[in-house]
Amino acid sequence: MIGAKLGPDEAYRVSRGETVTSFEGWQVKLHKPLDWIVVADHAENLGLADFIERSDAVCLANETCKRWHDLSKAGRGYEAFLEFARDVTTDQIKEPEMVKTMWSRVMDNADKYYEPGVFTTFTGYEWSPHFKGDNMHRVVIFRDGKERPRARSGTRSRP
Repeated sequence: MIGAKLGPDEAYRVSRGETVTSFEGWQVKLHKPLDWIVVADHAENLGLADFIERSDAVCLANETCKRWHDLSKAGRGYEAFLEFARDVTTDQIKEPEMVKTMWSRVMDNADKYYEPGVFTTFTGYEWSPHFKGDNMHRVVIFRDGKERPRARSGTRSRP
């Protein structure tokens, strides 16, 4: 919503030591590749930015998501982000299909980039409780491949 256009693929690639072009056109490469990574989106409204960027029908059918989509596409994404950030701890959108789709992608991406003994990837998400104004970010990491988080997520709308 605020201009970043790179996604999980670029995060995995740069972490492995590949050169990635930033959304501002810079060539970015780590001096030393990482051994492991977890790419963790917020559990609250998981996949929101991707659905907005792609003008996905699920997003456009939801009043809040459509408003944020329209603001973003009109160059007012920061307004949409501020509205989202005011209460990031709630599922303002409440679209189980969106979360289910994105959680599946999170798991598939982690498995896709896993290289045993070379580059370890973990499936995870960021949970952001907001107690009395204190935003406490917590990254939940699953230690196994996608089978464990997939079995745990079942049909729930949230990881």
